[in-house]
Amino acid sequence: MNWCGRVKLFFWGRAMCYRRVRAVRKVREVLEKHPELPAGTAVGSVRQDRDSR
Repeated sequence: MNWCGRVKLFFWGRAMCYRRVRAVRKVREVLEKHPELPAGTAVGSVRQDRDSR
């Protein structure tokens, strides 16, 4: 592989890594804005939904 190809591949890999890091940061920001639910909330919701059918 030539040097030009290696450099392009290196920068492409760095760009992909940067995009992943940025996406994870966005997800964390969204999750931090939402309150934490008490333990068992999801289980109770699923049971309630099943029982209503």
